Amino acid sequence: MPSRLSGGEVHVWCASLQPTRSRVASLNELAADERERARRFRFHKDFERFVLSRVALRGIISRYLDVKPSALRFSYGAYGKPALAKPHEGLLSFNLSRSHDVALYAITSGANVGIDVERTDTDIGTDELSERFFTPSESACIRRFRLPEKSKVFLRYWVSKEAYVKATGYGLALPLDSFEVSFDERPELMGTEAKGRASSRWALSTLDGLNDYTAAIVADQYCSKIRRCGWYSAS
Repeated sequence: MPSRLSGGEVHVWCASLQPTRSRVASLNELAADERERARRFRFHKDFERFVLSRVALRGIISRYLDVKPSALRFSYGAYGKPALAKPHEGLLSFNLSRSHDVALYAITSGANVGIDVERTDTDIGTDELSERFFTPSESACIRRFRLPEKSKVFLRYWVSKEAYVKATGYGLALPLDSFEVSFDERPELMGTEAKGRASSRWALSTLDGLNDYTAAIVADQYCSKIRRCGWYSAS
């Protein structure tokens, strides 16, 4: 049965990127440009994860459009953001992110959306990275914590910022220190408008309950109802 989007909703799907004997994805399920991208990976595990993530993307979107996964074609913006190409251009908006053995997908209609997921890792140089990529106030906030909590706070900022730049379509061409994320009362983006005040356009939501992963989603403000659809299964 096809999946349905209600007005103002963003659907979030998860997919496992762990290959099994019953889940070995075939390159034949992908388009020529996707097969070419897959072959560029140096390590076989990365190759498998990429293929599985793209097969899942096709499977998820096909549920909304009620078409075969192989019928889907994708285009890419100037900074690499994916979108549906003809004959399904503009029917859905989506974004995806993968980290290690998990991929997340955000599906909506008529709105900009970005999603990011990272595996929680306590062995990262949080102070150095935050000082390099974040604003001074964000870095100061992170420095107040001690490990392992510091790593969790850092990643919460990181995925929120990544989700925003992906939603805009600029990706990392938009510096991460050109805007701020606030968690004072609720997740909020600051400085994305000319006056530097809280943005009225964007809605930021963090996604909890992902065990060893940290994730966030950003969408146009009017499209802020997050519905978790669970784990994607090809069956």
